[in-house]
Amino acid sequence: MATYLLNILPSKTINFESPLKMLYQKDPSYSHLRVFGCLCYPLIPSTTIHILQPRSTPCVFHGYPSNHRGYKCLELSSNKIIICRYVIFDETTFPYAKIHTPKPTTYTFLDDDVSPYIINHLLTQTQSDPNQSPPAHQIYQPSSPTSNHQNTPPNLNSSYQPPTSPSPTTRPSP
Repeated sequence: MATYLLNILPSKTINFESPLKMLYQKDPSYSHLRVFGCLCYPLIPSTTIHILQPRSTPCVFHGYPSNHRGYKCLELSSNKIIICRYVIFDETTFPYAKIHTPKPTTYTFLDDDVSPYIINHLLTQTQSDPNQSPPAHQIYQPSSPTSNHQNTPPNLNSSYQPPTSPSPTTRPSP
């Protein structure tokens, strides 16, 4: 399908002409292009089916055959390729989307909020000593987008030890 589209689309390297036009000297038609992977219903000839079987079956559009004029359709029930010229397309329905639904990924480590590990760590320290508040450099503050320094995560395995203040030294009076 990708090669087919590249061959009918204009290319910059050949002065915005399509390779198909360069080869056959006529402009390609874009009216037959359909949405890849959409639901389609190919007309099955009455000579190949039983009289009570349906004339069409739900399929997925898989591209254009290289040696026939028409469309390649994959039958969902039997995984059989049907090449047919007469196809009805439902370009708003995609059967493969119902089969595979990706799980939404969340990246909680990218949030600007304070980590619950840091909050729990700070709360346990303030509960053990209510008069002692954590130093300002120990409290997590999200950096602004324009700051050049990188925040390094604190080591969560080490225990918090408040900094010791230097003891006042007494000077001998002169």
